[in-house]
Amino acid sequence: MLLWRHSFLLGHTIVNLRGEMSKQRERYVLNLDQNIQKGINRVKSQFFEAASDGKLTFKTCLK
Repeated sequence: MLLWRHSFLLGHTIVNLRGEMSKQRERYVLNLDQNIQKGINRVKSQFFEAASDGKLTFKTCLK
């Protein structure tokens, strides 16, 4: 009976750890996606700012 209980608790712990790892992975991917989107928005903003100022040249597009 004691062996069964230890086995059950170990299995339950493993399931909980897998769930926590999955949550952490989701948070990591979400943060990565948000950082990429922020970078894209920053580049778009710089591009349109340069375009509206008339400063947009081929050279500035390559930076």
